[in-house]
Amino acid sequence: MTALPPSEERSLVRHSTAAIALCLFVFAGGAGWAATMSISSAAIAHGLVAVEHRVKKIQHALGGNVSEVLVTEGAIVNQGDVLIRLDGATVRANLAVVSNTVAQLTIRQARARAQLVGSTNFLSPSGLGVIAEADAINAFQEVEQSIFRNKLSSLNGMKSQLRSRDEQLREQLNALDVRRDASEKQVAILQSELTSAEALLKKGLGLTQRASALAKDLADVRGTYGETLSRRAEALAKQAEVGLQLLQLDEDYRSSAAQELAQIMKELTEAQDKRIAIVDQLDRLDIRAPVSGKVHQLNIHARNEVVEEGVTLMLLVPLDEKLIVDAKVEASLVDKLSVGQDARLRFPAFDQRVSPEVLGSVLNIAPDSVVDERTGQNVYPVQISLSARELDGLPLHPGMPAEVFFSGKSRTVMSYLIKPLTDQMQHVFRYEH
Repeated sequence: MTALPPSEERSLVRHSTAAIALCLFVFAGGAGWAATMSISSAAIAHGLVAVEHRVKKIQHALGGNVSEVLVTEGAIVNQGDVLIRLDGATVRANLAVVSNTVAQLTIRQARARAQLVGSTNFLSPSGLGVIAEADAINAFQEVEQSIFRNKLSSLNGMKSQLRSRDEQLREQLNALDVRRDASEKQVAILQSELTSAEALLKKGLGLTQRASALAKDLADVRGTYGETLSRRAEALAKQAEVGLQLLQLDEDYRSSAAQELAQIMKELTEAQDKRIAIVDQLDRLDIRAPVSGKVHQLNIHARNEVVEEGVTLMLLVPLDEKLIVDAKVEASLVDKLSVGQDARLRFPAFDQRVSPEVLGSVLNIAPDSVVDERTGQNVYPVQISLSARELDGLPLHPGMPAEVFFSGKSRTVMSYLIKPLTDQMQHVFRYEH
């Protein structure tokens, strides 16, 4: 091999030394940069702009036919304003029928109570004019007054018959008492005469025929006396029976009234409950704004349209409500988030050249995961609050898509480079152990 001239050899050494020094400098500089330069990790999620207290869905529990639409898309309404009015002809007709039933049963209840306590008249309850027409109330009153009079008249008629029977028995008892007293006197007289005749007969001074006649007459009078006592006892028994029948009439009258009253009260309670439900249904014919807000996605536009049960008629975006972003974070990334953590948001609906990122912070993290219906993956719902200052002039609306970047912990470039190696070494050591 041919030796190099001394000058060229010295030049080669200088260039090799410079190259090695440059490599060492670059390596040392890169290592120093990797060891000192920090890079923030980030978790990315997608979400939608929403109102903090949610957009109100306007629905109707029962549905019906539209009578009047009082708002338009984008209209501003106040809490309690009527948005849509449903046709109430059928509901009002049902209310009139049930109200008349309530009025009729209320008057009937008053009549049955009057019968129960034995009153000779009853007054219809006041205040029925607020639920039924005056003509209907008057008709019900006349019917119940007629029923009350007829029942009372029937009761009094039967009582009158029994009292007449009682009076006849009393007169019969008086006559029997007179006859009994007369028989007692006749018995006493005949007994005295028979005793005298028997005494004379023993002395031989009397006639046998006389004594026998007196004994026969005494036996007849005693028979009559006994018959009078028997008839008197029979009359007393009948009189007692009449008294019991009078008491039974009153008992049956009250018992019938009590049974009727129980049935009336049951029917009245059912009618009142039904009326309350219909009144509530009538009140709901006017679909009102639950909060002040802006009408959005109006689905009803004309009269006679059919409103189906539970279908959303419109959305009502509350006024002056704070906007947030509802995002869905993958389950594997949720451990990197915490309440109050900073977040950066972009809105694809805007021109990114003129719409800067918006700062926000984590407002809430769901305690449990849910299944994303679109992807089928487990995700955690996360709410991000937005900075009102940065939203100034940005026309955000609920439903707009958003991209969310959650800032994580800062790590050096070196840690990113060596972490796979350290993880692998830990895995090997655990395996060997």
